Amino acid sequence: MTFKKIAILSVSVLALSTCAVSVIESPSTHVVYAAKSKLKTRIAVPKGYTANLVEDWHDSPNSKKLNRKLKRLSRRGMLSNKFYDRRKADKRKVNLANLSNHDQYELSQYALTLINSIRTQLGLPEFTYTAAAQNFANDIAKAYNEDNWSAYESHDISAINRVAKQHGLIQNDNEYEDMGGFDMTTGHQYATVYQVKQGIYYNIKQAAFGGFKYHNGQESDKQNLNYYTEWYHANDLFTGDYSQEFALSLSYLIQDPTNKVN
Repeated sequence: MTFKKIAILSVSVLALSTCAVSVIESPSTHVVYAAKSKLKTRIAVPKGYTANLVEDWHDSPNSKKLNRKLKRLSRRGMLSNKFYDRRKADKRKVNLANLSNHDQYELSQYALTLINSIRTQLGLPEFTYTAAAQNFANDIAKAYNEDNWSAYESHDISAINRVAKQHGLIQNDNEYEDMGGFDMTTGHQYATVYQVKQGIYYNIKQAAFGGFKYHNGQESDKQNLNYYTEWYHANDLFTGDYSQEFALSLSYLIQDPTNKVN
């Protein structure tokens, strides 16, 4: 099997822990499961935001015209989309350091629903979930744990290549992974499904809309166009006229050595 792209979205528990969410994407070649949800689980794309626009930026990231347009569209997307979850079942707690197979599947399907909600609006084929992708994602997350790797230290290339080799894939300078981060103040390794989904929602919205990051911890930060800086993650997740395999998993790091808040 040849995986084309792995994305890792990293989750961290404020000043205590870091979790990495591993997402795998590749051309689909066997039985898969499309994401389905009864929740109002979606991220709305602002009018004018297109896959072609993101690809054009990727080809010319220093273009002032493209940056200006994408910054404004991304700000609109960050401001207009709000997390929604009223499921009573999501009040249950999960062990971030040891998710069950059911938890992994549920969170993968949740993330997949969000990503596909954007891809559908952009006229792109949906990603699909596979067990093989889940295994690959789990191994990436495990490798992050083994390296005591923080969500705020960029990509763990060594870990990614170790896992790629284990799965018979080419080792390179990160052809497989994207990464983002969010924080929780649980103070321990347990969090509710609601909290985890809220973080995943933020990460995917952040990936779509300019890699937005809070600087002052205030909602007013979203108004500042200077905080929208890159669409590399968007190019990975929200372009490409083909289906790919997908899965998500969490890693957990006690005492984040960087002690940062994103």
